[in-house]
Amino acid sequence: MGTLTKGDLKYTYSWTAVKPDDPKITGAIDGKFVNRHEGYEVLYFVNTITANNTDALKAERLLHDKVPSNLHSRAHIFEWIKKNWAMYP
Repeated sequence: MGTLTKGDLKYTYSWTAVKPDDPKITGAIDGKFVNRHEGYEVLYFVNTITANNTDALKAERLLHDKVPSNLHSRAHIFEWIKKNWAMYP
C-alpha cells in the first residue's frame, strides 16, 4: 500500500469536503465514488490501490490526466488503471 501524504501529491486539490462527504464527520471515505477534485479522496484511493509511493504517484497522474472523465466509481477507475498501467511509463 502506498503511503503518500498530502504534501506528496503533485496536483492541486480541494481539502474542504462538502457535507455529507466529510470523512471527519462520517468516519469513512465515500465507498463508491472518487471525487477527483477532493484531495483526501484521491490520496486514499491512490494509496489503497498501489504497493509503493512511486506507483501511487503514477496512479495520481493517471487519475488526473488519463482516466476518462465519465468514469466515477472506484471499481471502474481501478479497472481502467489496471488495464492501461503498462501503456504509461
